[in-house]
Amino acid sequence: MNQSHDMTTLTLKVPGDVREKLKVWATHNVTSMTAELVRSVRERMAREQAVR
Repeated sequence: MNQSHDMTTLTLKVPGDVREKLKVWATHNVTSMTAELVRSVRERMAREQAVR
């Protein structure tokens, strides 16, 4: 997943509850909040692709 040559910086404003959930997932999975956010978006992308 770590393809730093393909990475860009993105500043987000998220509700507190979303940030806390990302933090919980990251701690549980021993990853970063960024990794959890990327995983969530990719899972949604896969679901959308499966519907097409």
